[in-house]
Amino acid sequence: MLRFLAPSLLIAAQAFAPLARAEGDSLAVIHRPHTVLVQVNEKGANSRLQNLFDHAGAKAELKLENTEKTFRLRCARNEEAATCTARFNEGPGTMIFPRGAEASAELAATTPDSLELLFASSNGDKLSIEAKGGRISLRAEKR
Repeated sequence: MLRFLAPSLLIAAQAFAPLARAEGDSLAVIHRPHTVLVQVNEKGANSRLQNLFDHAGAKAELKLENTEKTFRLRCARNEEAATCTARFNEGPGTMIFPRGAEASAELAATTPDSLELLFASSNGDKLSIEAKGGRISLRAEKR
């Protein structure tokens, strides 16, 4: 009996492993009248944030700011996880609206490919990141 149970447990553990990794993933959008902060964390070597680093040609850190200095994106990664913090300040180059914000900045590396990433939290917060044509655009929404 134990001989047949061990392979079944191994298969079950492999089937639920992706769900276990998702437990550490998180998204938070904090909205204030003149500032919106966003924090996104993802585990996994092949996560969406890891793809953003690869697309931007970044190694362990990714730092972007628009020319007006009203939008800033700071990201860090290792082999197991990645995290990004975005700050949208009211002003030229950044649009803050009720329950959200959007802005864009130039990427150092220009690739012909485009990349679109969508994040959603269990409480309804959303973040979309689009990188194409040498620019990166972010839109954050608070539920």
